[in-house]
Amino acid sequence: MDLVFFSKTIQAFAIIPGGIGFPAAVQFLFPILEMNSWDTAQTDQKTQKEFTALLGADKNRIIVIYCGFVKCTRSHNGAFRAKKNVYRFPGGIYAWKGMGYPN
Repeated sequence: MDLVFFSKTIQAFAIIPGGIGFPAAVQFLFPILEMNSWDTAQTDQKTQKEFTALLGADKNRIIVIYCGFVKCTRSHNGAFRAKKNVYRFPGGIYAWKGMGYPN
């Protein structure tokens, strides 16, 4: 799906590791390194149950997960754990804005 089309036509839910981005974004901290098993010490003491609740019950809801920049791998950890209708934007919010996409 084209990301510009996506951003204009679908009310997306976004989870980000920092405090910047889309107005509707919700922050959920994941570690930079790959998280092989859930570790609350790496998720700001938040549980997997809290993350699942944040995603919501609607399995068709589109979720966009992104980081602040391209080398950040936190979005990978979040997308891996979301296991539903997820789009990961690995370029991060700075790449999104740099391409002139709306936010």
